[in-house]
This record gives sequence, C-alpha cells and structure tokens, in this order.
Amino acid sequence: METAKNVHVVFGVYSKNSLERSFPVAAHLAGEVFSLGDDLRVGPVTALNTFEGLSERKKWFASIDDEYLARNFETEGVNDQATIEAIKQLLLKGHFVHIWFGNYSFDILSLGRLLESIQGFAKQLILVPVSESTQVSLRQEVFVPKILGVLRNEQIPSLEKHFRALTDLDLKTFSTIWSTASLRAESLKMVDAKGIFQENVVDKINQMLIFFCMAEYQKSARIIGESLVALEFEVSDATLNWMLKTLVITGQLEARGTLRMMKDYEVRLL
Repeated sequence: METAKNVHVVFGVYSKNSLERSFPVAAHLAGEVFSLGDDLRVGPVTALNTFEGLSERKKWFASIDDEYLARNFETEGVNDQATIEAIKQLLLKGHFVHIWFGNYSFDILSLGRLLESIQGFAKQLILVPVSESTQVSLRQEVFVPKILGVLRNEQIPSLEKHFRALTDLDLKTFSTIWSTASLRAESLKMVDAKGIFQENVVDKINQMLIFFCMAEYQKSARIIGESLVALEFEVSDATLNWMLKTLVITGQLEARGTLRMMKDYEVRLL
C-alpha cells in the first residue's frame, strides 16, 4: 500500500491557506491538503451525495437572487462531493487522513458530511480539534481559536499535541449532527459541537438587522457591521447582506440604490 505522504482535510479556503503556509516551519506535516468549501449553514443540505440532492441545492442558490452567495457556492462548494471521492481513493490506498476542524457551524456541518461519506475508514482518520487549544495573539492575549484560519504559521505545529484518533463517540456525534441538519428545513442552520442547534436563527437575525435600522437611510454595510458584532452566533457578512436585501424585497424595510453588494444600497425603516 502507498502510505508515504501526509493527507489533510480542512474546511474553507482560509484554513487551507493557513495550513499550507505552515509547512515551511513544520516540514514533517507537509502533504496534500483538501478543502471542503461549501457553506452548509446556508440552504438545503439533504442527500448532497446524490445528483438529486446537489441539484436541489443548486436550484436554491439560483432562486435567492444573490450574486455573491451563488458565486461562492459555484467556486467553493459545488465540487465538494468530488473532493470527498478523491479523499476516499487515498483512504483506499491506505493513507491516514488528518481532519482539522474548528468550533464554528461551518466546520462542524462540513465534518459531519465528510464523516458520513468516509466512516468505513474510521481507523485511518485522525482528528485535529483546533478549538481544544489555547493560543496567544500578537497583543499577548490568550484566546481559543474558533477556526484554523485565524492562527499564525508558527502556531499551527503546536496543534500536534491535540491529534487524536477518531472515536466511536466522535462518529456518532457528528453523524447525528449531519443527519439532523439534513432534515431541518431552515434556510440558515447553526449548531455547536455537542449537536445543539440554535432555534429560530433567521427570525433572530432579522430582528437584529431591523433593530439597527433607523428612520433615516443608512449604509447597509453599517447595519451589517453592527449586527455582526451584536449577534451571539457566527454568520458571514455575505449572508447578512442577503438577509437584509430579503427584508427589503419582502416589504419590511425600504431601500435606495441597487440591491447588490453592501456598498451599493442604503436602508431605512418604513
């Protein structure tokens, strides 16, 4: 069996870039890095390992009329199933695979999807739970990293002490998270590593966006920025932009400008 090279899986392009940039200071970790980039927090995620499931997801992104989210899916997410199949082929050749994941819904849902597909190779899977470590920022502040992408190159090798084999409990936990996510109909899903899903996420975010609106027009970027700071769970600015535009389209807010990117329009209360 061919087992010489390291194989890594990360979630998102920032995490991929961070890991690859660390190889010059940790040559023994160097190897092939696969990234799964689809933001599974957004839209339907049922049966993505089938043509029908993936087609439904593509149709959903086409239906929401948001250029950025649709483009991100096409560039970062549409080929994830093919990436998973490539990972399977390396597992079949006997490779061990290191899976680096953080404590954000993006990583947790992606890990669940991946493990569902490669659970038959459980003995060859090594987890790297980024959020079990503590790090020191450039300002000498201690913090727990939520994702791999926030770490500096020289900090990543310190995660080696957190490498561990996938356990039966890991497999059960993340498989349950993924199966539950697949059944939930919300357009936005948030979950923690214990499998607890946030309820009424869309309503809570919409309320926050409206809260920061005023009777006078304000730049949408300001509303989105204030909401990002105030929200108790992670969500991207691109997702908030889509949700803010939806509030305008559904008649809950008034806008002027072009409903496109954050810089293109302003909003106010009716």
